[in-house]
Formats: sequence, C-alpha cells, structure tokens
Amino acid sequence: MSLVHGTTKLSVQLSLITALQIVLSFGVQWYVVTYYGAGFKTDALYTGWTIPQVLTTILIDTVSVVLIPALSKCREEDVHRHGWMLFLAMGIGFLSLSGLLFLLMPWIIPVIVAGFSPAAKQLAISLSRVQIFGLVGTGCYAILTALCQVRNKFIWPALSVFIGAAANLGFVVWQLPRLGIDSAAWGQVIFNILPALLLLPELGSLRLTRWRVATLKHGWEQIRPIVLLKAYSMTSMPFDRFLASFLVPGSVVIFELVWRFYSAAIRVLSKGILTPFFPRLSRLAHTDNWQEFSSVYRRQSRIMIGVASLVLVAVFLVAFLALIAVPAMPMRRLAGSLTSQDLSKISVVILCMSGMLPFIGLTSSQVNAYYAMGDTKTPARIGFLVYTIGIALRIVGFFAGGLAGMAVAVSCWAGLSYIVMEVALRKRWMLHKRLNESPELRLTELHQEQKGQPINVLDNLY
Repeated sequence: MSLVHGTTKLSVQLSLITALQIVLSFGVQWYVVTYYGAGFKTDALYTGWTIPQVLTTILIDTVSVVLIPALSKCREEDVHRHGWMLFLAMGIGFLSLSGLLFLLMPWIIPVIVAGFSPAAKQLAISLSRVQIFGLVGTGCYAILTALCQVRNKFIWPALSVFIGAAANLGFVVWQLPRLGIDSAAWGQVIFNILPALLLLPELGSLRLTRWRVATLKHGWEQIRPIVLLKAYSMTSMPFDRFLASFLVPGSVVIFELVWRFYSAAIRVLSKGILTPFFPRLSRLAHTDNWQEFSSVYRRQSRIMIGVASLVLVAVFLVAFLALIAVPAMPMRRLAGSLTSQDLSKISVVILCMSGMLPFIGLTSSQVNAYYAMGDTKTPARIGFLVYTIGIALRIVGFFAGGLAGMAVAVSCWAGLSYIVMEVALRKRWMLHKRLNESPELRLTELHQEQKGQPINVLDNLY
C-alpha cells in the first residue's frame, strides 16, 4: 500500500488530465458526427487519419519507449545536446515523410477503402493530405516529452496535450459551419502541433553540435525489431476500414468511434494504475526477487480488472438503455444529423466490442511486467501471433455478422491475447525461479550475455 500511496497524487493528476483531454478529443469527434451524421463525409475524415494514426503508433510511441531509458543514463549537458539533435532529426525526418505521403495519398487511400464511392474516395484523399502534416508535431512532441520525463516533469506534457485538445475543439466548433468537414482535419493538425510548440522551451538554447550518426544508428537498431512487429499489427486499422467500406455508409465511423472510446478508457486506466507500479516492478526484476515481483504484478492486475469492471458495467447500462429505448423511437434525427438508427448501431457495436476493455486492460498489465523485466520482444512476438489469428476472426465476423460480427471478433482477439500472454508470463517466472535455484544455468546465462549471444535458456521457452 505504501507503493500505491507514494505515487497516488501524481497518478491521480495524470489520470485526471488524460481523462479530460480524452473527453475533449471525443467531444470533437462526437460533434462532427452529430453535425454530419454517420455518412460518407465522416467516413472520409476517419479514413484520412488512418496513415498518420498508424505511423504515430508504430514509430513515435516506440521511440518514446526506447528514448526515455537511454536519456535517463546521461548527464544534463548530454541530455541537452542529444535533445536538440534528436528534435531536429525527428522534425526533418517527419516533414520529409509527410511531403512524400502527400504525393502518394491518391494511390494509397483508394486501396484502403476500395468500397467507397468515387466522391468519397476523393474527399478522403483531400482530408488525408491535410492531416498527414500533423505527424511533424507528434514526432517532435515525442522527443520533448522524453526530455521532460527524464527531468521528472510529468504534468506539463500532459497539460500541453489537454490545451491542444481544447484548441482543437474550439476551432472545430467555430469553423465547422464555415469550412465544412475540412475544419475537422485542420483541427487535428492543431491538436498535434500545439503541444510541441508549448514544450519547445524544454530544449533550452540552441546548440549546433556535430551530428552523431552512430547515436542515431544505435537507437534505430534498438527499436527496429519493435517497429517491424508493430507495423504488422497496426495493419488492423486500414484492414478494418477496408472491410467496413463494403458495408452501408457510416460503418467506418461507427466502428472507429467505438474503438477509440474503448482505447481511450484503457489509456486512462493504464496511465493511472500501471504507471506507479512500473518502477517497483523494475527494481524487483533487477534483484531477481520474482516472488515479490509476482505479488506486485497480481496486485496491479487486480486493481486493473476491478476498475475496468466498474467502467464496463456503466457502459453496459448506458448501451442497454439506449438499445431498448431507440427501437421505440420513430426514424428521426436525435442529435444534429445523427439518427435513431445510427444510435442503435453504435449501441450494438459497443456491446459486441465490450470484451476489449477488461482483456486489453489486463494485457497492458502483462506488458508492463514484461517491460519491467527489460523484455520488449516477447510481447511483440505474442502480439504477432495473436494478431494473425485476430485478422482471420475479423474476416469471419465480417461475413457472419457485418459490423457487429467484426466487433465480436475484436472481443475474441482481446481475450485470446490475454490468455496467451498470461501463459507465457507464468512460464517465464517458473524459468527465472529455476535459474535462481540452479547455479549452472545462471552461469550459462551470464556467460552468453557477456559474449553478446542470445540467452538460449530463455529463448527456447518461446
């Protein structure tokens, strides 16, 4: 309990800021959907964000995971110097990538949404060309956030994103009646760039130093395996849009809206529950105290499933009430252009995808344990395997039940991911226990580490 109490204040603050930011971001999406309804315009908007969202998850999130531990070992002077080099490299790199994707979007988007009408495809291309430049701000923000966290500054990065979300909402509400759906795309760019601008002072005075190619190369070697595996798993986003594009107009935005809702809930829970446990788990893993490690892991998992269950019950009640009340209503608009039929579809997808909340929450707890052990490859390998099965489940769900079938497939994928990850994690603890009890195995492990060879004793488990 002292572990929890010692970090409660920071945890509550971060969770609250993150939750408020997500409410604002979700408010933007809901405002746009209610303004235009679930149709080809909102489908095109969400399709336009597909490539930036995939690249953000694959590259930028991975960079943050690798960069923070690396910078934490450096002196402040080195952090300052490396910060400018990484910031410029990230900015120039993503600006070039955005320019290239701007030219390629007319060929990429029609492949992602092959079932769209020609007008919807053209609108999606136009909106994607606007949103793609938000990558520059997101990439720079990843570097600046890492610099803040290395210096034990956690609140300001979260607040900067909250301010960006507020600016996004204000801009869309102000300009949507004037600029149309394009204002939502430009608002997303504001949301991505403004936090980076607010964090710029963290870089300090400009230092023109010699570029250390070896440093950048070493960083890339560390993240390359994770990036490749994540790239494969993130194809689910365009794949889901591809399948949903063959359904009735509005299917893409409904599926994406529910997916983002559950993802946002998981993000808030992870931020508030798992962050305080991570340092403790890391220290226990470093000292090979696996009995206590298992105890702390189970504690964070119990808290996660308890809170996630309460949230899920609330979601179930709201969705069931909406599902019961909506059929009794005549076919009419309820909010803006959102009809009672649209609300009924959203409620069904929420119920069918509900397994995502508890199971992915628990999977996040498992991944937290793996990262504490310094193992980033095993979760990626398991994710690779389970994702492949999940794709097959989505295809079966699409033909069996359309949008609802795809949502059920997501719940099944989440449950399978938790089961496989839990089995592998328990085997990992048993193996560590054997290593501690057997000096011969421990010496073999240390000898292979010193020679730079893979630890076959661990690798053979998988």
